[in-house]
Amino acid sequence: MAKSVSNTRQRLSRPFEYARKESKGRNFILLCLLFAIVMWCVSDCITGSIYGIASQLVNRYIIPITVTADSINLSNAVRLSTIILICLYVTHFEKRSLRSMGFIARHWFARYLGGLLAGFLCFAVVVGIAYAALGGSFHLNADSGRLWPFFVVTGICFIIQGLAEEVMLRGYFLTSLGRRYGIGFSAIVSAIAFSLLHFQNPGMSVMAYINIFLTGIFLAQLFYRTESIWTAAAWHAVWNFVQGSFWGLRVSGLDLGPSITTISFGEGRGPIDLNGLVSEEFLHELWSGGEFGLEASIGCTILMLALILLEGILIHAKMKTPVPEQEGTILDHCPIPIPAPAPAPPATTAQTMEVQNPDGTPGAPARSVLIPTTDQTGIKNV
Repeated sequence: MAKSVSNTRQRLSRPFEYARKESKGRNFILLCLLFAIVMWCVSDCITGSIYGIASQLVNRYIIPITVTADSINLSNAVRLSTIILICLYVTHFEKRSLRSMGFIARHWFARYLGGLLAGFLCFAVVVGIAYAALGGSFHLNADSGRLWPFFVVTGICFIIQGLAEEVMLRGYFLTSLGRRYGIGFSAIVSAIAFSLLHFQNPGMSVMAYINIFLTGIFLAQLFYRTESIWTAAAWHAVWNFVQGSFWGLRVSGLDLGPSITTISFGEGRGPIDLNGLVSEEFLHELWSGGEFGLEASIGCTILMLALILLEGILIHAKMKTPVPEQEGTILDHCPIPIPAPAPAPPATTAQTMEVQNPDGTPGAPARSVLIPTTDQTGIKNV
């Protein structure tokens, strides 16, 4: 009896497989670097004022709000053109499919919702660590209900920003390197690029660089394990949104203005006592992140290290799990068909028969011919 399931293989991340099979031989390292620089600059020129325009429209026609210079600077993160330009570049110049960038249609909405929930909970853990160490106050802003149009605009901006950065750094850059150098090397390089994108942000510090680098490693692992751009993009978007628009904290050093709630941390050095080896200001900044925000805090470091360890365990377990060779439907929901086993040839029996001429005289010599046989059920095998 023929098997209906194909042979199994070691599970690999499908976007990396597609990128390796579909990419053409080019000087891809130089190509990746030049592409990232050009796309980032071009996208800034095209969409640099989207957030500022939207904020001014809300301010003029819906409800007066204070649009600070820092909040307008968030327009630098709104890069809708980045998504479009990268997708056009990959499909028309490199001749790769969108599936090689993690655009998987199956369960995309559930993946996105899962990423939103995970990102919200992760930053809540960072807030909890800082609050437990320093104490402080927390209250709901009275005007938050009247400012819902501003929060909607900000949320849309962060959705675009999160997807744009993930498409550029994980969907394109990570897979382009990973197809030749593997997930480890490509994750490190993409995380370095991710941290360098923030070097001009206010309050940038060594801890901020370290934590953004660790965040880049985690997002690379998340993309690799889920084989989809949606979960990482959602996690990235809500991680930034809740910092500024929900908790009222700085987002990578940027003050985004109005927020739903406001949390402030107490003064002091926290639970660590180094007997005067370092100042209380340094210890306070260690827990609060200082001017950069909680992304530069020790609580964020602890969380990211835990997430990296967890993702490493999950990836290791997944890589050891065999899966069907033809597994998966990508983007267009067209599964690869598994060919049916070929039918067995009909059973025959060689019999010898002597051919005679019409007048009864012996004819040609006896020869063997194939005669269909009949099985025990009386049905001929033809």
